[in-house]
Amino acid sequence: MTLDAFLDSLSSLSSRGKSFKPHKHILLLSIIRLVREGTVTTASVFFDDQLRKAFSEEFRKYAAKEDRDRPVAPFFHLSTHGFWKLVAADGQEDALSAAGTVGSSGELMRLVDHAEIDQEILEYMQDPELCVRIRLELEILVREGIESRTTPNAVHE
Repeated sequence: MTLDAFLDSLSSLSSRGKSFKPHKHILLLSIIRLVREGTVTTASVFFDDQLRKAFSEEFRKYAAKEDRDRPVAPFFHLSTHGFWKLVAADGQEDALSAAGTVGSSGELMRLVDHAEIDQEILEYMQDPELCVRIRLELEILVREGIESRTTPNAVHE
């Protein structure tokens, strides 16, 4: 996936308006942070304490007060986008395929060993200049998405 295609795909992470949810954007901001810190060095992303901590810290920066600090759903539902693939825990392939969502960290960890982010996307995140472009786009989308909850005609500039 090209960088431009990836940046374009970020706007489809959540619908604008009253139902906008920033969680997928915040999860990606968290992964960027972990990549830049050297915690995530391969395409394998684990739902572990480091990711949950990074998510909570990014969440406090970007989310609105009505949002809930829950990284479980975005970790699971990013799999509906072409750059994120869930890898089933041993023996859980059928259960993961049948799951439409997960309700808790325990359920996610029972079904999923880790996620795989597209290798090219990981490389973009590892590149200091490209990483800034991705981060800025995510920040803009979160800000505008939250604003669109109360301003239905908010337009992406």
